[in-house]
Amino acid sequence: MKKKLYTALRVPISLLLLALLIWLLRNNLADVLLTIKQASLIWFGFAFLLHMVIMALLSLRMQIVFRVAQIALKFREALQLNFIGYFFNNFFPSTVGGDVIKIYYSSRLSQKKVESISAVLADRLFGVYALFLIAAIALFFWVSQLENRHIAWIVWGILLLATFGMLFAARLLRITQEILRRIGYDEFSSKINSLLAIVDEYGKQKLITSQAIGISLLTKLLSVITVSFLSKSISINISISTLLWLVPIVFAVSMLPSLNGLGIREGTFVYFLGPIVGRENAFALSILWLAVFMISDVIGGLIYAFSNDFRRSLPKEK
Repeated sequence: MKKKLYTALRVPISLLLLALLIWLLRNNLADVLLTIKQASLIWFGFAFLLHMVIMALLSLRMQIVFRVAQIALKFREALQLNFIGYFFNNFFPSTVGGDVIKIYYSSRLSQKKVESISAVLADRLFGVYALFLIAAIALFFWVSQLENRHIAWIVWGILLLATFGMLFAARLLRITQEILRRIGYDEFSSKINSLLAIVDEYGKQKLITSQAIGISLLTKLLSVITVSFLSKSISINISISTLLWLVPIVFAVSMLPSLNGLGIREGTFVYFLGPIVGRENAFALSILWLAVFMISDVIGGLIYAFSNDFRRSLPKEK
């Protein structure tokens, strides 16, 4: 019941946030629509092409991470999984909802459930870690631009906790395993052994871990350039230094319960960029970025509908 309620709440949350934004900008909606209508298709095209490069790099990272879990994933399969994940984010409580689908299909393709779960989670964690690392570094130099400096302390605190978690993941798992064993959950305790083996392997494969984090950092930097291209399409000037801390924060808050970050993402743009470029321009920019994601959603939906690879991975009817 809690899970169903949590899932059901994502739609009203997104709709309420969007309605609030529209109400706040009710006197400027005509300007927002005009700005979007007059956007340069050339710069928008550059932004979308760069987004496709990001998708390819994310698929390469997935391949690398899955290799540690002893799962041989073809680049085509990784790319399809990423696009399908984008599509299914629209049906789950946040932008991490697509990970559930990645786990399902990768476990079907590989016949390795625990390994698939750990690989998808590791892939996600490397991406999240890169988010907060870039934001933390950028905020260190440009914290003076923030009206609310508590945001910087929150980002630095999360990065510190994430670093601690990555360094001591194996030890934390062993502590969890011992607690489960003592309270009588031996079944769950035994399953942690498989996770421990993979975590230990990630610890040994320092080169692969470094590659995964490096690709994650590159994709986030390219996302910053993507938003910069979109801002150029509507002739507004936002410094790269501002986008270096803003874009990671937008990605992070989009993981909160919502319909694929809808409403939260746009609200974050308006809140932070409004004082810099005007609320109507910030809202228009967020809509253009949403359009880039929506095109990816459509591609993911088409792959899901027509890909033989994923149809074959479904359980056969008896």
